[in-house]
Amino acid sequence: MFLFDWINAFLNWLGFLKNEGSLIIVGLGNAGKTTFLSIISHDILKAHMPTLRPHQDSFTLKNIHFNAWDLGGQQNLRKLWRDYVTTDSNDIVIFVVDSNDRDLLGEAKSELHDVLQYSGSRPVLIIGSKQDIKSCMTRDELIQGLDIGDYVTGLTTAPKIVDVLVCSNVTRRGLPQIMNWITKCFEIAYIK
Repeated sequence: MFLFDWINAFLNWLGFLKNEGSLIIVGLGNAGKTTFLSIISHDILKAHMPTLRPHQDSFTLKNIHFNAWDLGGQQNLRKLWRDYVTTDSNDIVIFVVDSNDRDLLGEAKSELHDVLQYSGSRPVLIIGSKQDIKSCMTRDELIQGLDIGDYVTGLTTAPKIVDVLVCSNVTRRGLPQIMNWITKCFEIAYIK
Protein backbone atom coordinates (compact mmCIF):
# COMPACT_ATOMS: atom_id res chain seq x y z
CA MET A 1 0.00 0.00 0.00
CA PHE A 2 2.83 2.40 0.85
CA LEU A 3 4.46 1.91 -2.55
CA PHE A 4 1.18 2.55 -4.38
CA ASP A 5 0.55 5.72 -2.36
CA TRP A 6 4.09 6.93 -3.00
CA ILE A 7 3.85 6.30 -6.78
CA ASN A 8 0.45 8.02 -6.89
CA ALA A 9 1.80 11.04 -4.99
CA PHE A 10 4.87 11.18 -7.26
CA LEU A 11 2.79 11.06 -10.47
CA ASN A 12 0.48 13.71 -9.08
CA TRP A 13 3.45 15.91 -8.19
CA LEU A 14 4.77 15.55 -11.76
CA GLY A 15 1.39 16.64 -13.07
CA PHE A 16 0.39 13.38 -14.72
CA LEU A 17 -2.66 12.88 -12.55
CA LYS A 18 -5.33 15.54 -12.44
CA ASN A 19 -7.94 15.58 -9.75
CA GLU A 20 -11.37 17.11 -10.28
CA GLY A 21 -13.63 18.84 -7.81
CA SER A 22 -16.55 21.20 -7.61
CA LEU A 23 -17.10 24.42 -5.72
CA ILE A 24 -20.72 25.19 -4.95
CA ILE A 25 -20.90 28.91 -4.16
CA VAL A 26 -24.01 30.05 -2.30
CA GLY A 27 -25.08 32.91 -0.05
CA LEU A 28 -27.61 35.72 0.09
CA GLY A 29 -27.97 38.19 -2.77
CA ASN A 30 -25.26 40.86 -3.11
CA ALA A 31 -22.84 38.99 -0.84
CA GLY A 32 -20.04 38.95 -3.44
CA LYS A 33 -20.37 35.41 -4.85
CA THR A 34 -20.12 36.31 -8.55
CA THR A 35 -17.27 38.73 -7.96
CA PHE A 36 -15.42 36.07 -5.95
CA LEU A 37 -15.86 33.52 -8.76
CA SER A 38 -14.73 36.05 -11.39
CA ILE A 39 -11.56 36.75 -9.44
CA ILE A 40 -10.60 33.16 -8.65
CA SER A 41 -11.30 31.91 -12.18
CA HIS A 42 -10.13 34.86 -14.33
CA ASP A 43 -8.47 37.36 -11.96
CA ILE A 44 -10.98 40.00 -13.10
CA LEU A 45 -12.69 42.47 -10.79
CA LYS A 46 -15.80 44.09 -12.24
CA ALA A 47 -19.33 45.04 -11.26
CA HIS A 48 -21.96 42.33 -11.82
CA MET A 49 -25.70 42.30 -12.25
CA PRO A 50 -27.64 40.09 -9.82
CA THR A 51 -27.33 36.42 -10.73
CA LEU A 52 -30.57 35.27 -12.37
CA ARG A 53 -29.62 31.65 -12.98
CA PRO A 54 -26.78 29.32 -11.99
CA HIS A 55 -23.45 30.30 -13.54
CA GLN A 56 -20.57 27.88 -14.05
CA ASP A 57 -16.88 28.58 -14.53
CA SER A 58 -13.74 26.48 -14.18
CA PHE A 59 -10.12 26.91 -13.20
CA THR A 60 -7.13 24.84 -12.08
CA LEU A 61 -5.27 25.19 -8.78
CA LYS A 62 -2.24 23.06 -7.93
CA ASN A 63 -3.16 20.24 -10.31
CA ILE A 64 -6.81 20.20 -9.24
CA HIS A 65 -9.37 21.17 -11.85
CA PHE A 66 -12.39 22.84 -10.28
CA ASN A 67 -15.81 23.41 -11.78
CA ALA A 68 -17.34 26.22 -9.78
CA TRP A 69 -21.05 26.99 -9.62
CA ASP A 70 -22.36 30.40 -8.56
CA LEU A 71 -25.97 29.62 -7.73
CA GLY A 72 -27.29 33.09 -6.96
CA GLY A 73 -28.76 34.30 -3.70
CA GLN A 74 -32.21 35.60 -4.53
CA GLN A 75 -35.02 33.87 -2.66
CA ASN A 76 -36.31 32.07 -5.77
CA LEU A 77 -32.84 30.63 -6.53
CA ARG A 78 -32.13 29.27 -3.04
CA LYS A 79 -34.30 26.20 -3.59
CA LEU A 80 -31.72 25.12 -6.22
CA TRP A 81 -28.85 25.06 -3.74
CA ARG A 82 -29.77 21.66 -2.35
CA ASP A 83 -29.88 20.12 -5.86
CA TYR A 84 -26.28 21.11 -6.57
CA VAL A 85 -24.83 19.74 -3.35
CA THR A 86 -24.65 16.07 -4.31
CA THR A 87 -23.36 13.21 -2.21
CA ASP A 88 -21.42 11.46 -4.98
CA SER A 89 -18.99 14.16 -6.08
CA ASN A 90 -15.98 16.04 -4.76
CA ASP A 91 -17.82 19.17 -3.67
CA ILE A 92 -16.67 21.95 -1.42
CA VAL A 93 -19.53 24.23 -0.44
CA ILE A 94 -18.68 27.92 -0.12
CA PHE A 95 -21.16 30.15 1.70
CA VAL A 96 -20.41 33.84 1.11
CA VAL A 97 -21.62 36.37 3.69
CA ASP A 98 -21.56 40.15 3.25
CA SER A 99 -19.63 40.95 6.43
CA ASN A 100 -20.81 44.54 6.26
CA ASP A 101 -24.57 43.78 6.20
CA ARG A 102 -25.58 43.27 9.81
CA ASP A 103 -29.28 43.64 8.91
CA LEU A 104 -29.26 40.42 6.88
CA LEU A 105 -27.11 38.42 9.29
CA GLY A 106 -30.14 36.61 10.78
CA GLU A 107 -31.33 35.53 7.33
CA ALA A 108 -27.80 34.45 6.39
CA LYS A 109 -27.61 32.47 9.64
CA SER A 110 -30.85 30.61 8.85
CA GLU A 111 -29.77 29.76 5.29
CA LEU A 112 -26.28 28.73 6.44
CA HIS A 113 -27.63 26.37 9.08
CA ASP A 114 -29.82 24.74 6.39
CA VAL A 115 -26.75 24.37 4.15
CA LEU A 116 -24.75 22.83 7.00
CA GLN A 117 -27.49 20.23 7.49
CA TYR A 118 -28.14 19.12 3.91
CA SER A 119 -24.51 19.27 2.78
CA GLY A 120 -23.89 16.05 4.72
CA SER A 121 -20.18 15.36 5.06
CA ARG A 122 -19.20 17.90 2.38
CA PRO A 123 -16.68 20.50 3.54
CA VAL A 124 -18.13 23.98 4.02
CA LEU A 125 -16.15 27.22 3.90
CA ILE A 126 -17.89 30.38 5.09
CA ILE A 127 -16.34 33.48 3.53
CA GLY A 128 -16.91 36.89 5.09
CA SER A 129 -16.58 39.21 2.09
CA LYS A 130 -16.24 42.98 1.79
CA GLN A 131 -13.51 43.26 4.40
CA ASP A 132 -12.34 46.49 2.75
CA ILE A 133 -15.31 48.31 4.31
CA LYS A 134 -14.37 49.76 7.70
CA SER A 135 -17.61 48.74 9.47
CA CYS A 136 -17.35 45.07 8.46
CA MET A 137 -17.58 42.23 10.95
CA THR A 138 -14.44 40.34 11.92
CA ARG A 139 -14.08 36.57 11.62
CA ASP A 140 -14.96 36.15 15.31
CA GLU A 141 -18.01 38.41 14.99
CA LEU A 142 -19.22 36.36 12.01
CA ILE A 143 -18.78 33.09 13.92
CA GLN A 144 -20.76 34.51 16.83
CA GLY A 145 -23.42 36.23 14.70
CA LEU A 146 -23.98 33.15 12.55
CA ASP A 147 -23.97 30.94 15.67
CA ILE A 148 -21.53 28.43 14.19
CA GLY A 149 -18.90 28.16 16.92
CA ASP A 150 -19.81 24.51 17.49
CA TYR A 151 -19.45 23.72 13.77
CA VAL A 152 -16.09 25.35 13.01
CA THR A 153 -13.41 22.68 12.92
CA GLY A 154 -10.80 24.16 10.59
CA LEU A 155 -8.98 21.80 8.26
CA THR A 156 -9.60 18.61 10.19
CA THR A 157 -11.18 15.42 8.94
CA ALA A 158 -13.79 14.69 11.56
CA PRO A 159 -16.67 14.90 11.66
CA LYS A 160 -16.86 17.49 8.87
CA ILE A 161 -14.58 20.27 7.65
CA VAL A 162 -16.13 23.67 8.41
CA ASP A 163 -14.14 26.90 8.52
CA VAL A 164 -14.54 30.68 8.32
CA LEU A 165 -12.20 32.97 6.41
CA VAL A 166 -12.55 36.64 5.50
CA CYS A 167 -11.53 38.52 2.38
CA SER A 168 -11.89 41.60 0.24
CA ASN A 169 -12.55 41.00 -3.43
CA VAL A 170 -11.56 44.63 -4.10
CA THR A 171 -8.15 44.67 -2.38
CA ARG A 172 -7.63 40.88 -2.75
CA ARG A 173 -6.76 40.66 0.96
CA GLY A 174 -7.43 37.12 2.18
CA LEU A 175 -7.87 35.60 -1.29
CA PRO A 176 -4.51 33.76 -1.33
CA GLN A 177 -5.39 32.17 2.03
CA ILE A 178 -8.78 31.11 0.66
CA MET A 179 -7.21 29.55 -2.45
CA ASN A 180 -4.69 27.72 -0.27
CA TRP A 181 -7.51 26.55 2.03
CA ILE A 182 -9.51 25.20 -0.93
CA THR A 183 -6.61 23.11 -2.26
CA LYS A 184 -5.65 21.81 1.19
CA CYS A 185 -9.27 21.00 1.98
CA PHE A 186 -9.65 19.10 -1.29
CA GLU A 187 -6.48 17.12 -0.58
CA ILE A 188 -7.64 16.26 2.95
CA ALA A 189 -11.23 15.40 2.02
CA TYR A 190 -10.86 13.73 -1.39
CA ILE A 191 -7.28 12.68 -2.19
CA LYS A 192 -6.63 9.58 -0.17
